[in-house]
Amino acid sequence: MYAQPLASVNWALTGVAGALTIGRYAIRYFNSRRFYWDDAVHLFALVILITHGATNKLSLDSKARVADAVKANPKPSQSYLLGLYEHNQQLSTVNNCFLYLVFWVVKVSFLMFYRLLFQTSAPFNKVWWGVMAFTFLTYWIPVAGVLTTCAGAHTVAEYKVCEGQTHGRVVKLEYSCAVNIVSDLAIMALPFWMLKDLKISIPQKIGLAFIFSLAIVCVALDIVRVVEAVNQNQALYTIIEINFVVIISCLPTYRALLGMGQRRKLSRPSTTYPWRSRQEGEYWKQEDGDMHPLQNRAANDVDMSAKSIHVLKDFKVSSEAPDPFSQDYLDASSRPVTGALPSHSQ
Repeated sequence: MYAQPLASVNWALTGVAGALTIGRYAIRYFNSRRFYWDDAVHLFALVILITHGATNKLSLDSKARVADAVKANPKPSQSYLLGLYEHNQQLSTVNNCFLYLVFWVVKVSFLMFYRLLFQTSAPFNKVWWGVMAFTFLTYWIPVAGVLTTCAGAHTVAEYKVCEGQTHGRVVKLEYSCAVNIVSDLAIMALPFWMLKDLKISIPQKIGLAFIFSLAIVCVALDIVRVVEAVNQNQALYTIIEINFVVIISCLPTYRALLGMGQRRKLSRPSTTYPWRSRQEGEYWKQEDGDMHPLQNRAANDVDMSAKSIHVLKDFKVSSEAPDPFSQDYLDASSRPVTGALPSHSQ
C-alpha cells in the first residue's frame, strides 16, 4: 500500500479509538461521577497514539521520497540519497519508540483497572507490584532493540552501518514480540488468579473472564505484525495493532451496553442490602448483621472491601446470579464509599 492509503486507514482507526474513548469517559462519569487512574493512563495512551499517527505519516512520506529518488532518471547524487535515507531512519526510530510506548501504557492502564477491582487483597497487591515492575523493565527491551538496530543508538541512521543488518533487525523484532507477549500474559493472569476465589456463579465467572481475556487479542495482533514484518509487510499491521490496543482498552467500560436488549431490573432496593439510587448520590452501606453475598465466603475467598464489592456489583456479581451479558454489566468503576465492609475471612 502507498503512503496516503495507509495514513487514511491509520486516522480512521484513530478516530474510532478517540470516539470510543469519549464514550468510555461518558459511561464512567455517568456511573461513578468521577474518574480513576486507569482513565488518566488511557488518555495518555490516546495522546501518544495520535502522536504516533503524525510521525508515522512523516515516516511513510519519507519512505516514498526515498523510493521515488531511487527510481528517478537521472538519479540524484549519492549524498542526496544518503541524506534521505538517514532522515527516514530517524523518523522510523522515533515512530517505533512511540509504538512500544503505546503498547506499554495500555498495559499500565489495565494494571490500574485490575488494582481498582482487587486493591484490598494484600496478596494481590504484592503480586501486582511485581507485575508492574516487570512491565516497566520489559518496556526498555524493545526500545533498546529499536535504538541498537544498527549497532548502536549513535549509528541508527547511518546507511553504511545499517546496510546488511536485516537478520539482526528480525532477531530484535522477535525478542521484542516475546517480551510484549509475556508481559501481556502476566497482566492477564492477575485477575484470573483472583477470579478463582470469588464466590460467584459459573456464568458470572465466564462473563468476567471474557473481560479479563482481552489481552489475547493484543497477543494475536502482535504475532501477526511480527510475521508480516519478517515478510517486509509491516506497515499496515503495525497501524492495525497500535490502534486496536487502545480500542481494546475502552471495551471493559462498554461491557454494560452489549446486552441492552436483555436488561434485567435486578438493582431494586432491599432491606438486606440497602442502597439508594445514583441520583441521590448514595453508595453501598452496611447494616449490623447484614452482609453482601460476596462477603459470605470461605476463608480462602477474596477479601473484598465495600469499594471492591461495589465495583463487582456494577458487573452484576451478586447472589441473584444475573445474566453476565445483560445491560447491567456496568463499567468496572466505583464511586467513593464511606468505610469498608467488615472482613469475615480467616
